[in-house]
Amino acid sequence: YNYLPRRCDWMSWGRRKHGGTKQENKKWRLQKQEKKEKKEGARNKAEETERKVVLDADGNRAKKAKHALLFGYCGTRYSGSQINPGVNTLEGEMLKALNTVGTLPGFNEDEVFKCHWQRASRTDKGVHAIRNTLSLKLAQICPLPELCSRLNNVLPPDIRVHDIRTTTNSFDAKTHASRRTYHYVVPSYAFVTDYYSVYPGHPDIPKPEDGKLHPPRINTVELVKKKQVAGYPGRAINKATQKASAAAARATAVVQALVQKAENATTETQNTTTTTTTNDTSTTSTTPTTTEPSIGTKRKRASSEEENDEGQTDAQETEEDLIDAALQAGGKLLPDGVFEQVKKYRIPPTTLSKVREALQCFEGSHRFHNYTRYLNSTDPQTQRFIVHFTCSDPWVDEKSGLEMLTIEVFGQSFLLHQIRKMICATIMGIATGWAPEDFNKTMEMQSSVNIPPAPGLGLQLCGITFEAYCMKLKGIGRSEAGQQFWNENEETVRDIVKQINDKIIAKEVQDHTVCAWMYNLPRNLHTLSSRALTV
Repeated sequence: YNYLPRRCDWMSWGRRKHGGTKQENKKWRLQKQEKKEKKEGARNKAEETERKVVLDADGNRAKKAKHALLFGYCGTRYSGSQINPGVNTLEGEMLKALNTVGTLPGFNEDEVFKCHWQRASRTDKGVHAIRNTLSLKLAQICPLPELCSRLNNVLPPDIRVHDIRTTTNSFDAKTHASRRTYHYVVPSYAFVTDYYSVYPGHPDIPKPEDGKLHPPRINTVELVKKKQVAGYPGRAINKATQKASAAAARATAVVQALVQKAENATTETQNTTTTTTTNDTSTTSTTPTTTEPSIGTKRKRASSEEENDEGQTDAQETEEDLIDAALQAGGKLLPDGVFEQVKKYRIPPTTLSKVREALQCFEGSHRFHNYTRYLNSTDPQTQRFIVHFTCSDPWVDEKSGLEMLTIEVFGQSFLLHQIRKMICATIMGIATGWAPEDFNKTMEMQSSVNIPPAPGLGLQLCGITFEAYCMKLKGIGRSEAGQQFWNENEETVRDIVKQINDKIIAKEVQDHTVCAWMYNLPRNLHTLSSRALTV
């Protein structure tokens, strides 16, 4: 029995040779089934590969390579740019066009990761982009200019392909993006130096005696120990500010109680007299008929407000949400005739120069903690760099008669609502007479000012640059650099720009978005000043 394995008896040898236990038999059956499924999967993969094989004009198998696709779109009809099965999206339309042309056949929405599909910037529902970038592996079945023409013939008219170029295999549209450019198209009546000469003013806020709007308060906040607010991530409130606000609330409540007590006593003394007559003598006396108000009740109410402040009520937790909702939705009820009067406004050259001077204050590296949400001045991510912030010359739309301005901002990256808040600060600064020093104060580390976002109607992505990638190409012997990365079709770019501007102007004429926001500017400034922090 030397042929038997070591430590093996007759019973174990028989089970291995002629059959095992139930557990062993089940394991063997599963292994056999896995091998069978693996063979079937390999066969299906071969069939799928054969189905996705792309042939060139000569009938040979076309090689796939990494490409960068530059395209623009008007996002009014689409629910965002990212592919979402069952929803009309921009990338979904692009995938259908690539399948129709034949350069990416057989791929559905769940398989785009196999061709290394990546976008440079994702846009939300209704947001426009003049130039956005998409990187993916394509089979080049024809010259790239001809491929652009084929895609534009298949795509809807509100999506245009500007250029396609071959890249290195490691190119990624998202990670290789160096800087971004945004445009903000806004009517010129958003920038007025004499507000009440253009707008009638809000009925809830009386017109100031000097006839000028008062700017929001810029406060200096001490960098002391912060207290994290529950339910409001990333937001810190100055503890000293809380104590000062609570003390002011208690003092106000006590003063109001004393004043109310004096007024009630005086009124009852003058209007109420009681005459009591007896059999022997008649006397006249005056007695008040109302009970005195309890100052302790007022103090208790003030202390409960203090507890609510420390516990963060719903109103305080959503302070910025309430401000934004008031500024955006409060102006939907615009009186009749205001828009027809305001649309005739033409911006003077002096005001335009002030706008450009104010925008230049944001250029460079600054802390933009007042121009975003959920971040304070000590967060390092609030440090951002803006290359240039410019305003174009005014141009008039022939159909509506509105005078429009195009504001361009070019920077590395931007925070949440940063561009819209910078536009709003410029609008308020021009209307209230801010100096360049006031804009610089809002970006200082120890400053706090409430700045709401401007309407998002005119914001659009203009373009993305790949400077670091171009320098890499230059280092390996390829001469592309800077803006020469693309050789875009100017005709398609003008077409998309015209479609986007027409949509923005038509929306403004229909809903009066910016005009209503400006009409409520006095009320908004009053709200912001009353909510400003005090130390």
